[in-house]
Amino acid sequence: MSLETLIRFLVATAIIAAIPGPNIILITTDSIRYGLKKSIATVIGVSAGMIPLFSLSLAGISTLLIRYPWLFDMLKLAGVSYLFYLGITQIFDSLKTGRSHLKAIHLKDSFFTKGFLISATNPKGFFFAGAFFPQFLTKNAPLMPQVFILCGGCLLVASLVGLFYAVFAGTANDLFKSEKFQKRTSLFSGLVLVFFGMALFFTDLPDMV
Repeated sequence: MSLETLIRFLVATAIIAAIPGPNIILITTDSIRYGLKKSIATVIGVSAGMIPLFSLSLAGISTLLIRYPWLFDMLKLAGVSYLFYLGITQIFDSLKTGRSHLKAIHLKDSFFTKGFLISATNPKGFFFAGAFFPQFLTKNAPLMPQVFILCGGCLLVASLVGLFYAVFAGTANDLFKSEKFQKRTSLFSGLVLVFFGMALFFTDLPDMV
């Protein structure tokens, strides 16, 4: 793999990672409501959740999902259910009174676990790795070193993008500390997560990987 190819891959990955999705929404919401330090755990969880996705995809699970659509449906249902759970939780939190009560409830949760689950249960990750990575592989060159480089580069870029959003949202946390603003943030993020869950529910199995 040439340096030029690697740079093109990293730039393309950064552009894709920067597009707001469930992961970014979760990271920014945690940073605004609970501070930068705790949202970093969310970023780490999101990145860690990509590891099993990439590993299984490169091991051929994406082809297996194509052959057995019910497996795709089960994975999709798990992802939809968790997105709905997070979204509805955010919406109900926005309706509760007392910021201290909200924080007391949230401290029972694991920021890392939330990030990991929302990332690992997204079936699109399988097809992203299965369809995107091969475009940057060099023929007649050792495969595994290239795969490790691409996976490592993707995780690094995704983590940096997530950290950027967390820092940006953490700055907003200093500017908008009012309970009213944070409740509106929870309501908005909850609705967006539910929307992403609905969009994922109506996602069809790709024709090819």
